[in-house]
Amino acid sequence: MTPQEVIDQAREMYNAVGDNYFSDEMLFNLVYLAEKQLAMLSNCIEKTYTTPSVASQREYEYPTKAISIKRLEYAGQKLDPIDFQLEDTMTLNGGATDISSDPKFYSVWKDTLYLFPTPATSDDTITIYTFDRPDRVTTTSLLDVPVRYHMDLVIFLVAHMNMKDQNFAAYREFMSEWKEAVQRAIRYQKKRLRGDAFAGVKNEDDLDVTILGAI
Repeated sequence: MTPQEVIDQAREMYNAVGDNYFSDEMLFNLVYLAEKQLAMLSNCIEKTYTTPSVASQREYEYPTKAISIKRLEYAGQKLDPIDFQLEDTMTLNGGATDISSDPKFYSVWKDTLYLFPTPATSDDTITIYTFDRPDRVTTTSLLDVPVRYHMDLVIFLVAHMNMKDQNFAAYREFMSEWKEAVQRAIRYQKKRLRGDAFAGVKNEDDLDVTILGAI
């Protein structure tokens, strides 16, 4: 569905087709608010970004709309997240500041990605897998949340249309449906990301090991 189709469906469900009391601007804002709530709570907007490495440059821009990073790769190899304290340990508290090689780790600080070691070459691909926030909704935009959640957006709109009409009982009923939809989305996204992996606890002896210990 497009944002306009979501709005049209909400108007039809509320029996408000052609009613100017609920402006398109108001409903577009509600679509954006619903998408934002879904994205923040369920991590349902998945994006992939790529950028080339630059030799001797360790700082790279954090994707603007990213809520969090799921995975980061350098030249197709997964990087492990670390903090600056652990990086200091590996560089002998900053004593080995000229380390330059293929990065194995990354840190995040103030919307900046820090690769470690610092890339030695240019034009290797840095791939960032993220959970994102949605864009603002307009008449020409597309919805950012997956199709499986589009009808849930309609429920959110109808709830707030009832609230504007001061039908608070109906508002609470539809908001209850919305909250249930959000919880379903949270459960589904967790299950989907787990994929075919086992849900049980892994034996530590069976895990891959890096210089930092078991992964």
